[in-house]
Amino acid sequence: MSNSGSIIKDVSYVNDAGARVVISDHVRVATTFIQRLLGLIATGGLKDGEGLLLQPCNGIHTFGLREPIDVVVLDRNGIVLRVVGEMHRNRIMLPMKHGVITIELKAGLATKSGVLTGYTVLIRD
Repeated sequence: MSNSGSIIKDVSYVNDAGARVVISDHVRVATTFIQRLLGLIATGGLKDGEGLLLQPCNGIHTFGLREPIDVVVLDRNGIVLRVVGEMHRNRIMLPMKHGVITIELKAGLATKSGVLTGYTVLIRD
């Protein structure tokens, strides 16, 4: 994932039982126009447990991707607005109103972690 910026070591949330649940501990950040435009296409995809955080971003496409991805869209407070599991290639996710951050994850990771709409995601360096 060489075309992306810094690595966030931890993206997690606190579940209904009060436990902290890690979504991914290896997420790269894409904040420039070129980094966001190229996204996963330029990086060759995601390995197990990896993700790409796009900011600002409220909608994505999967044209050019080889594998499906999971997608989590957050508002400016880190609240999950939408979770899409296994978004297949050549699809468009239209922009989400109030969406500011989009996290692309290896397919199955969002479901496995249990993250749901309404949860607050914590992003730590």
